[in-house]
Amino acid sequence: MADAVALRQALAAFLGDTQYRKFVARGMYRGRMAYWQEQEWTRFTTAHPEFAVDLNELAAALLVCHLHGDELKPDTAEVFHGCMDLARWYVEARSRLFPYAAQDVISTEGRPFEGDRIGVLFCPACRVARAGWRRR
Repeated sequence: MADAVALRQALAAFLGDTQYRKFVARGMYRGRMAYWQEQEWTRFTTAHPEFAVDLNELAAALLVCHLHGDELKPDTAEVFHGCMDLARWYVEARSRLFPYAAQDVISTEGRPFEGDRIGVLFCPACRVARAGWRRR
């Protein structure tokens, strides 16, 4: 695999900061990119064939926070068996300031789930940002 950090840096330089963050934030859905991502990826790998990796390697390399750039780390979160709605103002703040804090309780929304914890990925900088936001 190409060096993940070098790949991210090259992709960010190629796409520009805004488009790179959008690319990373969109991520992969069911192992696939969105059409616009495929177009950008093709342009990038044409210009930089040394970074032409398969989708699994790309997905692994892009497991970073689009806001802070930190690599996402594994953890677990508490599961709530049922439906739960978070306040809109909180969801908006979370999306804008600490999208990968991954410290909220995860609702099953009524779907079957065994256990009381679930695996999540978190950004250390998002957790710091969330703690600061909560203190205010």
